[in-house]
Amino acid sequence: RPLFYFSLFMLLLVLVPGIGTELGGARSWFHFWGFSFQPTELAKLTLIIFLAGRLAELKRDDFKDWQKSLLPFLIVLILLAVLILKQPDFGTLMILILIALIMYFVAGGSILHLTWLGTAAVALAAVMILFAPYRLERLITFFDPSHQPLGSGYVNPHSLICARLVSRDPAAVLGRDLIVARLRAALLLRARLFEQPFYRLAFGEADGLPGLVVDRYGEVV
Repeated sequence: RPLFYFSLFMLLLVLVPGIGTELGGARSWFHFWGFSFQPTELAKLTLIIFLAGRLAELKRDDFKDWQKSLLPFLIVLILLAVLILKQPDFGTLMILILIALIMYFVAGGSILHLTWLGTAAVALAAVMILFAPYRLERLITFFDPSHQPLGSGYVNPHSLICARLVSRDPAAVLGRDLIVARLRAALLLRARLFEQPFYRLAFGEADGLPGLVVDRYGEVV
């Protein structure tokens, strides 16, 4: 249980500006001393351990009482949902909910309770898709990988290069926020590799900024 509580703390900490790193529109990464870490990956493991211990404590008759079985289960899922959707990371949340439902079923959970949980999960997914239609594309791709688009890009009809792929996410917004996030990631990488501020800050596709090359000489770019 301490590990699960620690993972909840990490999910909260990653949302703090200056601590968590925002990439691709989601604040879901830590970058420390040359290492990258996504707290949702820890949450997947600790959720399984936490639920296994919690469900093992319940007796068969306890699953008939929603206050003993379903209510604590819901509280855990709601905490995870709030923290993960703040990033936001819809795909990871759906995976965690699916893991939790399977564990509840295997442990002997009430079919009625599972029906309630499944209905709530579907309703949540529908609301999230309504507010961000690109999530429907991701859901369709999960069931049919061949449906997945190549990505997002832009075309200059007057260039010898027909198009440049900017993001593997077809719903990515090609604007200031994306460029700032890519430049910030490039700057973090150079700061780890070079002691002095003399380097190629942005190097096209290698930094996710196709067609852009930026050199830095001290304070001059």
